[in-house]
Amino acid sequence: PGIVFTKSRSQTELLDFTISNLEQNLILGLILVFIVCVLFMHSLRMPFIIGITIIVAVVITFLLFFLFRVSINIISLAGLILAVGMMIDNSVIVAENITQMRERGMPLADSCVAGTNEMITPMLSSSLTTVAVFVPLVFMSGIAGAIFADQAFSITAGLAASYVAGITLLPVMYYLFY
Repeated sequence: PGIVFTKSRSQTELLDFTISNLEQNLILGLILVFIVCVLFMHSLRMPFIIGITIIVAVVITFLLFFLFRVSINIISLAGLILAVGMMIDNSVIVAENITQMRERGMPLADSCVAGTNEMITPMLSSSLTTVAVFVPLVFMSGIAGAIFADQAFSITAGLAASYVAGITLLPVMYYLFY
């Protein structure tokens, strides 16, 4: 009795800003991918394949947030924003390699398989070296550990989702679109 609670600070505005920033980064990334694919790959279908793969990877990342009970906060969304750039890179690499296989005269199905198989190890090593930088942040103690653990998790989950989508979904979509 006699205790009054007042709201001294609300982080909802900052969280809304961060979510808006994530949306803007996704849209800007997809627009840039579209421009680069049209200019360098001479294809209008490729940006859609890459865009869908990136969106699926982001959805899988949010699913991993839910499964591992990671809260969506400013730090985790900042990590996801960083991961989106790497997601774009993984998708472009696989799609470009499949296209190169097709240009060498391979049939469509064989180029999808060979192009993806050729990129599995380089993408894995690239993702693991990036994750290796963030893993020590998980083991930090105190408030810094609590803060950076979310960022490390979101980058790791984003890269894992991107890797899985890049080697499973992207070749299938490439086959279906072409």
